Amino acid sequence: MKRIAALSMIVTVLTAGLGFASPAGVSEPFRVRTVTMNGVSGPAYYSRAAGTFRFLPQASGSQMAALRAP
Repeated sequence: MKRIAALSMIVTVLTAGLGFASPAGVSEPFRVRTVTMNGVSGPAYYSRAAGTFRFLPQASGSQMAALRAP
């Protein structure tokens, strides 16, 4: 009887944990598009929370990746 109670408790805890680990809302792929808004053009992503596109910040030259020839 103790084994059944322990097993049911483990199943309950695992099920609850999986429920909390699931993402909230509809999953959407992250897509970057070139957008022009109010005369400003550049790469942006759509923010469902804001209901509009948000521009990506420009990376400085020191943050850019560089390939070196071997």
